[in-house]
Amino acid sequence: MIQHDDDGPPALLDEWARRRGVQMTVFHMRRSPKLPDPAAFEFAIVLGSVAHVGDRAEAWVADEIAWLRSADDQSLPVLGICFGAQVLAAALGGAVRAAPRPEIGWISVSSDAPDLIGPGPWYSWHSDVIELPPAASELARNEFCPQAYAIGPHLAVQFHPEVTAALAGAWAAAPGAAEELGRARVDAGAFARESERMAPLARDGAIRLFDGFLAQADPDTGRERAVSTHR
Repeated sequence: MIQHDDDGPPALLDEWARRRGVQMTVFHMRRSPKLPDPAAFEFAIVLGSVAHVGDRAEAWVADEIAWLRSADDQSLPVLGICFGAQVLAAALGGAVRAAPRPEIGWISVSSDAPDLIGPGPWYSWHSDVIELPPAASELARNEFCPQAYAIGPHLAVQFHPEVTAALAGAWAAAPGAAEELGRARVDAGAFARESERMAPLARDGAIRLFDGFLAQADPDTGRERAVSTHR
């Protein structure tokens, strides 16, 4: 698993991995940007970040894009989450552009693969829009932007299925969050109350999404698996 920021942990993915017998190895990109050979793993999960794909001040972003291209060359399945979905798109021929305003809150999506990606609720916090790679298939969307896509062995979602109520609350209370919430026209107090209510409702859909990716990436669920993750 590839994590980028200290406040962006695997969260619900930790519980899921334990329950499914997945051995998860976390690489923190900001602390140690040198990633191992993709051949050492059976699949990878790339988490979100406050960084932007086009941010030249974040030198590790280019390294991660190169690693994802190598992973694709080696047919390593990748699950990209939020920034992870954006950086995967950039690695495989797509692009990322700034949105007119952030999309923050609990959202619903229109899905072409409802058994894998249900209508929601899903937790969203981002300010960029993915322009899909030419070979990608859009799986879900809303009026704001594409919300999920598949390309080769990879699955990517713009929202945050890994978020718990505790993590949602921490993000809303983080330095700088108030400004983003204001730009998104979201009331912080109401958002916190909504997260307490919505996170338990979103949990089953998130587990179904993780299981669906795992079934595609590693059908042999009876043996030990290694996971590469990044936020």
